[in-house]
Amino acid sequence: MSISSSFTLNVGGVLVGHDQYLRGALEIREGRVQAVSESAGEGTEFALPGLRNAHVHFDLSGIGGPLGAGLGFADWIERLMLWRGRQTTADLVQGARVGARQALAAGTTAVGDIDSTGSSFEAVAESGLKGIGFREVLGTGDCTSVLASAEEFGMRYGHSEAKGGLRPGLSPHAPYSTSDRLYQGARDLARRRSWPLSTHVAETTAEELFLMEGRGDLAELLGRLGVRQPFDRPPGRTPLGNLAALDCLGPDVLLAHVNYPAAGDLEALAQSGATVVYCPRSHAHFSHARHPVAELLELGVTVALGTDSMASNRSLSMFDEMAFLRGRRPDLPPSQVFQMATSAAAPFLDGGRGRLDPGQPADLVIARSPGGLPADLDEALQRVTTGDLEILATLVSGRLCYVSNDLEQTLPCLTWGRSWLFSADSGGRSEPASGRPGKPDGE
Repeated sequence: MSISSSFTLNVGGVLVGHDQYLRGALEIREGRVQAVSESAGEGTEFALPGLRNAHVHFDLSGIGGPLGAGLGFADWIERLMLWRGRQTTADLVQGARVGARQALAAGTTAVGDIDSTGSSFEAVAESGLKGIGFREVLGTGDCTSVLASAEEFGMRYGHSEAKGGLRPGLSPHAPYSTSDRLYQGARDLARRRSWPLSTHVAETTAEELFLMEGRGDLAELLGRLGVRQPFDRPPGRTPLGNLAALDCLGPDVLLAHVNYPAAGDLEALAQSGATVVYCPRSHAHFSHARHPVAELLELGVTVALGTDSMASNRSLSMFDEMAFLRGRRPDLPPSQVFQMATSAAAPFLDGGRGRLDPGQPADLVIARSPGGLPADLDEALQRVTTGDLEILATLVSGRLCYVSNDLEQTLPCLTWGRSWLFSADSGGRSEPASGRPGKPDGE
């Protein structure tokens, strides 16, 4: 849905970032924040930076809810594969559409989406979300055709006008499903094309046992599935140690989970500049041991948040993720949790800062809290990270990508129709181009 290129968002307050909250309006010009006016802002709504979901599988959104509570990780994978085997490409595309809409409705503006078949990129891009669509690759045999298909995917969407703010990346799946040769091939291809990488790593204790000795639950799973192991001989290294040996760690790499890093791997991980994505509710679904998030942060590792998929979570809301984390980890202050959901992954995913500073993209959420307008920074962070708010609209680069059904009644700062949505630069109220209010185009 189009909007005027320059407008003032007449909210009552702006949570600029984890360290700044101002009472005032927000001026937007050409899709970017122009200024925050501290003298204006009489509304009861407030604006905050859009959330970044750094690890999600939108194509699994049709699964409807977590699989097999109480299942071990290997059994869960087997159950997921059975479900996947019953899905058509059209089913997965529809799941991606549903997931993207749910994310926008929950205030997410950028994602790191794992595209397992290459079929969900367009659906996510068309939603208006920014970020990276990682084409997933896996295999234990000849990787030539796998890499050729991945390169074709990246080239197609890297030059597509329909990609919007979404760009392609590559995702070697995991150490137990992907050979060293394929990891290296994906690394080389990504560097040649300047694409980012993402991989699942150190997700379970079984993963380290498998790489060290070639046995355990994951070895048994591959045997049941009739899939050869990704190595002729176990490398005898930890999962993160193996990635380091393959030269697959660096600032251009996003590491999902890292639930069980070996003690000696933490410093190397910190030095690599890689970003870690912690998925708290998925982590809890498998009853994993306490996540080393505090230790990683202490070492200077960038740690972002993700929801993972609906196969191990009950929603794709990053607000739900923050609220859950606040409840489980009181050692993490609200400002830290908010950073993990906004600014931590923003440079990697969309090139922004994850803040509403002047000059930054207008990727933002308009919200209202039942308790009224926050009085100060601490109160704003408390409400946002505990989910004590109602999402009224989500804008990506100044474009309205989600709007609540009762917008006309609940958001007086907007006057909207098909083309003019906000008060114009002159200070007057704009008239809707369409006489009848409705949802954004495509809804």
